[in-house]
This record gives sequence, C-alpha cells and structure tokens, in this order.
Amino acid sequence: MIKIAETKYNKAAFRHDSMDIIINRFGTRIRKSGERIVLFDPKGKTEKEFPVRKISKIIVLAPSSISAGAVSLALEYDIDIVFLGKFGMPVGRLIPSKKGSLSLIRQRQAEAANSGMAAILAKKFIEAKGNAQLSFLKFLSKKYEADFSQETIRIETYLDSLHMVSGSMPEMRSNLLALEGNIAGQYFRCIRKLVDFPGRVTRNAKDSVNVMLNYGYGILYNELERNCLYTGLDPYIGFYHADRYGQMSLIFDLIEEFRVPLVDVAVVGIIIKNANRGAKFVSNGVLLKDGKRILVTRIYSRLNKSMNWHGQRIKVREAVKAQVLHLAHYLTGREKEYIPFKLEDYHPWR
Repeated sequence: MIKIAETKYNKAAFRHDSMDIIINRFGTRIRKSGERIVLFDPKGKTEKEFPVRKISKIIVLAPSSISAGAVSLALEYDIDIVFLGKFGMPVGRLIPSKKGSLSLIRQRQAEAANSGMAAILAKKFIEAKGNAQLSFLKFLSKKYEADFSQETIRIETYLDSLHMVSGSMPEMRSNLLALEGNIAGQYFRCIRKLVDFPGRVTRNAKDSVNVMLNYGYGILYNELERNCLYTGLDPYIGFYHADRYGQMSLIFDLIEEFRVPLVDVAVVGIIIKNANRGAKFVSNGVLLKDGKRILVTRIYSRLNKSMNWHGQRIKVREAVKAQVLHLAHYLTGREKEYIPFKLEDYHPWR
C-alpha cells in the first residue's frame, strides 16, 4: 500500500493509497525516530509517523525544516527529497549517491542525439502527444456532447503529415515544431469550448487553467527527472528539444507523452467540476493553497491509478518509470523499437 500525506493534520490529511509524503503546511518539521519519518506541526502541536520502508518520496511544497537524521534515513532507503517552487517546478532535490558505471547509457544517448535516431524519437514524442490529445477530446466530446469534429479532423491530418517530414534533426526541427504547434492550437480551441480561458499561455499566466497546467507540468517534470537520474539517462541530452542550451532537454522530450493523460485531464476535470462553485484557485498568477492541494492530490491520484502495461496490472507511476527505462534500453540496443506511453483512461474523476 502507498501513502500520501498532506500536513494539514485533520481527518482527511493522511490518505492510505500512496507512498509519497507531500508537505504543504508552513513550518512543518521533518525528523526521524528510529526507522520512521516524523512530521510535526508546531501550530497544531500534532505529529504523524510514517515507516520509512513505505515511503518512496518526500515532496516539500511549503517552507519547512528537515533534520540531518531524517535526510540520512531517507537517502539510506533510496527516498529522494524534492523541493518544489511556487510554479510547481523542482528547485532542488536530494537523491541517494549510486555507485556503478552508467557511462554506456550516456554514451549511446549522446550518439543518438547526433544521429537519425533523434528524428525517429522526435516524431514518436509528437505522435504520442497528438494521439493523447485526440483521445481526450473524443472523451470530452462524448461526455459533454461537444462538437469537435473539425478540430479533430485537422489534428488527424497534421499527425498524418508528420510521417512526410524528412531530413536530419536540425533540418526537421522547425517543421516538427510547427506541426506540434498546429495540433496544440486545435486541441486548446476545443478545450476553450468547455472552460473559460484565453488559450495556452506558458509564461506569466494569470488564469486558473494555465497556472494549474504549468504547475502540473512542473510536478510531472520532477517525476521524469527523478526517473532519468535513477535510470542513468542524462537529462540534458535531448533529441527533439536538443537546441535548448542549459535546459534539461530530455525531460522536455519525454514530458510530451505524459502531459495530457496525467496533467491536462486532472486540470480540466478540476475546472469543470468547480465551474459553478465560485472556487478561486489562483491570485496574481500564483496557485493558492487550496488550488495547490486539490491539483497535487489529483495528479498523484492519477499517478497511483492502476493500468494495463504489457499484460500486467501496475501503477501508472511504475509505468512512467518503465517507460524511461524502455528509452534507455532502446538507446543501448536492447530493444529494437521505441513504443510511446499510452494510457487508455481519460476520465477526469476516476
């Protein structure tokens, strides 16, 4: 079993279906007691203990303090500690030091970034994202009897034309970016028919939809960064987004497969469900406490869902981890084809 803990110290604060501890109470003190991680709330004078063997990650959303003993215990059990900024992006993390050679994976990754393999992977990432957008739109169209027919036909046409783009990765990049942008334009045009927002804004967003999307992508960015580091892939060596100097290009590549099923579905579901309740999630472009709590809980709920994965029933988060490992195996020749991630369930509230 998995635990998600939110440091609100009330009846709903500790959910027993997740292995992540999420700290969102200002001033929480994190320490160790034997083989347990202890959360202490100085305001409420209450504390909660978690067996270290049942924790996979400690995510700090609010200013808190953590003892050296708690850090050492967490790292001893391969638990990474992540600090997220106000926009959801990780500002820092502590992970266990791993011995052993990862040079082969990174060597093959660097070689692939400068070969035809980069073009193959770039198309795969775009195709996976476009197909996920289509699947979500088809669900929404049926659920809310919305007419997305023109937009979905255009998306399908753009996806078909993806296979006609050829050349080296530097030659193809502008065309691929244009196709991805065209698909996104049609996708968000459909979303705007159901929820009120100005269209996709990546920087300096002020509306609830874009702020929540950006924050959610930050959480997903953190999940993928962790898995890349554990797998041995270099987050800075990408294929499609390789021209982003100084940024973790591989994370920007991989995230395309997971944006829609793990973040977009959660955000659109939250907005639609609260449309007539007068809920306020954002102020001056910053996600408020209640909005952050609802969004983080919803995304991690989707990560902890079960899904079919090559004949097995596993958690989505484990499938994400397996997908990153699949990429590493493809780059090193252990697997002959890269098959993008696919999630069948696009229901916002399941």
